[in-house]
Amino acid sequence: MIGNGKSVNPFLLQMYYHISFNTWLNYTKKFQKRELWYLEQEQIRNKCIKDGKSFLPEEFKEEKEQLQFVTIEVDEVIYYTSEENNDLTEELEDDASIIKPQAIEGQAKLK
Repeated sequence: MIGNGKSVNPFLLQMYYHISFNTWLNYTKKFQKRELWYLEQEQIRNKCIKDGKSFLPEEFKEEKEQLQFVTIEVDEVIYYTSEENNDLTEELEDDASIIKPQAIEGQAKLK
């Protein structure tokens, strides 16, 4: 981090690793559950073959993710304009055009 010329936010870096690890961990847990299910189905199938019974495989039931609702505060910015504001802006622009030539003339006199 020091001396490489790139600035790194340590907090964001830590959060990235944390999120990446949790994603990997969740995927690994799901993968292990699916593998255990396949092994159980294989054992049941082999037992049915030994007993001479027909085997009907069950579908793998994945756990649905639980959604949580989160309330978020939202600031709403509203801009209001009126004709008075527009007239005032036009007057300021007119005054600025009067001031600019005087400033240029004043600079010319100083040289």
